[in-house]
Amino acid sequence: MPPNQVPQRIGNWWLGDCLGSGYSGSIYKAHNVHSGQIVALKLQRVDHECPTNRYERGFYPDLQGGLGMPTLWQSGIEGNWDYLVIDLLGSSLDSLYRKSGRNVMDLRSVLCIAQQVIERLEFMHSRGILHRDIQLGNCVVGLTPHEQIIYMIDFGFSKRYIDSVTGRHIPDSKAKRDFIGNYWFSSVGVHCRGRVPSRRDDLEAVALMLIHLLTPNGLSWTRNGVPKT
Repeated sequence: MPPNQVPQRIGNWWLGDCLGSGYSGSIYKAHNVHSGQIVALKLQRVDHECPTNRYERGFYPDLQGGLGMPTLWQSGIEGNWDYLVIDLLGSSLDSLYRKSGRNVMDLRSVLCIAQQVIERLEFMHSRGILHRDIQLGNCVVGLTPHEQIIYMIDFGFSKRYIDSVTGRHIPDSKAKRDFIGNYWFSSVGVHCRGRVPSRRDDLEAVALMLIHLLTPNGLSWTRNGVPKT
């Protein structure tokens, strides 16, 4: 098999349809060869310059069991591929918003979204973890019978702000850094690259996301060709 060719099977999982792909990798619908369990499998080359699967793997132990947090069923490296096996979930808020055909979302729906997303962030922050990539595409609904629950996904850019050993706040670095997150909903501080992303930046991103849903045709800068990520 050519090194860049995606295998039909990874570990105990047969790969099915590709559900999406991006700069850092792809995600597939997959099923267990023994139990038939259907899951989502995130696949990335082990030599990728931005190994988000490796980063993401480290956060799941602290997030397992939280409402709206996907379960990590298995992960590992096989050949040239780094993989994560997680819950198969439903559509993203971005997809649902676009499919609705409306240029603005009703206030009641946005308030329901706000409550759940803020609760997800509160849980992550209570575990000493920042998300750092808040966007509509990273908030997804569950499958039946959990379609009313919003799940937070994609922890490849996440970071700990509490030292898991000492329990102390990790000091901010003053060094300049590359942009982290997405362009549409990141805070002013993150855009200026002069501040380390913090809990307040996660919350500011949520606020911008909600304002976007309540603004006819969305926030102005989302209509001028600026990329989302």
